[in-house]
Amino acid sequence: MATTTEPGTAPGGPRVRLPRRVRQLSWRTWRGVLVRGGRNFVKDNCADWAAALTYYGVLALFPSAIVVVALVGLVSDGERTVDTVIGLARDLGAGSVVGNDAFVGVVRGVVDQRGGTSALLSFGLLGALWSASGFIGAFTRASNAIYGVEEGRPFWRLRPLQIGLAAVSLVLLAVVATGLIVSGPVTDAVGDLLHAGGLARTAWSVAKWPALAAVMMVLLSLLFWIAPNVRQPRFRWLTPGGAVALLAWALASFGFGLYVANFGSYDVTYGSLGAVIAFLVWLYLSNSALMLGVQINAELQRGRALQAGDPDPTEPVLPPRAPAAS
Repeated sequence: MATTTEPGTAPGGPRVRLPRRVRQLSWRTWRGVLVRGGRNFVKDNCADWAAALTYYGVLALFPSAIVVVALVGLVSDGERTVDTVIGLARDLGAGSVVGNDAFVGVVRGVVDQRGGTSALLSFGLLGALWSASGFIGAFTRASNAIYGVEEGRPFWRLRPLQIGLAAVSLVLLAVVATGLIVSGPVTDAVGDLLHAGGLARTAWSVAKWPALAAVMMVLLSLLFWIAPNVRQPRFRWLTPGGAVALLAWALASFGFGLYVANFGSYDVTYGSLGAVIAFLVWLYLSNSALMLGVQINAELQRGRALQAGDPDPTEPVLPPRAPAAS
């Protein structure tokens, strides 16, 4: 029986017919994707890229927090937002990392000084978006290195794209935070109305995780599709790389949270900086999971070409959106 395929051209090779859907890939192809993904994670210096993303993430953290808190401040207060985020981190197993009193005190100080809707009406919003887009820019360069392409999009086109992606990400995060804050009282009210308060709270405590995972998957899909300078076959709301990144991030957060809570000695080693160091390590692990997701998506394209009969799909495995000037 014929399978649905899409035409493609492997650089330096003959025109091949690529499997269109991931379910058409064989188990041998999937095994190759995972093996090459792990091997090339080291070869492409993804650990170094994760460290660079951690640096840009720290620079973008507080400006982004200001914007998110300001947006949430339209319907709630910044103090409650911080409590909600810390509670969510505890549920994920990372409460020992970001729930430290010293770290929370720093965040609350920033919120008290800069939080609120007034931030939305100041030039600080533009500065926050510019800082947050720096993380997107670093991710773009890392993705291009993984896909084996050079950046060909001009600055005047690329930077607004990165700022726009940062803005969309911050708005989605604000929507998630607002939903988590508002849903508590709403769930209690509905439960009391139906005389099922405990059941309603239990149902929402379970249902919120698929909703949160769906929003994170949308963010990852947008990031993986827009950032690299490669022409993707089509946009997918759910990508294998995104699923791997999300799973790896959840496992890393849970595992590192358990380590810090039970075996870590960051406070003893670093004193008052222990919470900050633990947070940086957690952020590095999160960015490593992000890089692994990009690597899996790139190797998935190579696996499609291999299954279609291309004996040596060289890089780049996808054509660039904008060829780099020679």
